[in-house]
Amino acid sequence: MKCYPAAALALSLMLAGTAAAELQPRKAPPAPAPAPKTTPAPVADKPSATPAAPTATEDGTPKLSPELSAKLLKELDNLEKGLGGKRDSESQALIKELKEAAGSDEKAFNLYESCLKEIEYDQKGKHASAFVEWKRTKGKELAVNNDFCASIRLQAQFMALALLDSHSETPESRLSVLADANLYMEALIKLCERNEGLAKSVLASIMDVTLEPDKAVTVGNLEESLKQSREASAALGGDVMECLLAKKLKPESCTGPKGIAARNPGNLDEIYERLILKTLRDKKDTAGLAAAWGRRIAQTSALTKATKVKELGEKFETEKLPVLKWLYAVDQWRCGQTEAAAAAMLAVIRANPGHKLCPGWVEELRGLATGK
Repeated sequence: MKCYPAAALALSLMLAGTAAAELQPRKAPPAPAPAPKTTPAPVADKPSATPAAPTATEDGTPKLSPELSAKLLKELDNLEKGLGGKRDSESQALIKELKEAAGSDEKAFNLYESCLKEIEYDQKGKHASAFVEWKRTKGKELAVNNDFCASIRLQAQFMALALLDSHSETPESRLSVLADANLYMEALIKLCERNEGLAKSVLASIMDVTLEPDKAVTVGNLEESLKQSREASAALGGDVMECLLAKKLKPESCTGPKGIAARNPGNLDEIYERLILKTLRDKKDTAGLAAAWGRRIAQTSALTKATKVKELGEKFETEKLPVLKWLYAVDQWRCGQTEAAAAAMLAVIRANPGHKLCPGWVEELRGLATGK
């Protein structure tokens, strides 16, 4: 047996180990680390017949889906057109009825009588004999009272005018309203010229009619002279939509989209400003404005004379007339007639230095002159 040196023995052992390692099967490389799992993106649902749940507005109010909202709005548009057509038809029928009543004393009184019966007797449950007694006594007197019947005719005429204006959305229809308003004003002044009490009441709606020291002419102390016309209060001032005729006929149910612009059938200023002058201003109709202002001043003056109170005539000349002249000059300026308007304004200021509005007139004219 041979003996090996230690170094040879170590080398032999190392070579033997290497050979053994080479003879063993080679191990497979380590598998790569598994990819992290991902959550698949949600697939959008296909549109269904059922609308999505309503969302909410910022304040928490539930909100319809766009589809339902569009459908609802379309239905509302169709419904509104139908209601508008019905309202127009009812309004035209009522205007026709009112104009017919305004055409004669007999028709006006018949309309008044039917309204009185329903509102004051039927709706209050009064016995039929009570109305029969009214017809036999007071009704018989009122039926032949020319001024009373004329005031009822004015109510009917003005209510028809107010309704017509509420539907006037075209230039042609506004001109029709203007023409009817001029006719109404002529009828009103004509009635006032034969009824001092009514003239005083109408005048009180556009200027202070109190006289000093002890000659007060107010609506309160006109009750005696107006007692036969008390039921027709809207023709003497007040809201025509609240008078006896309106309580039965219900004109508010067929009022047009513009609403009721002028409500007081005894207020000259309101009638002119809202039913006559506004249309002419929008058109910048200088000739029409001049004619309208001429009528307004002449009719207000006639109304004052109809009261047969000298002091009221003087008060009109010193207080109301300068205001009307100033307002006309303002309209002239707005229509481009600046030189004529400036001359008229200066004339008003010079002639009325003590008027309570004079300081304001000076400042207004200064602003117009400087373009401020």
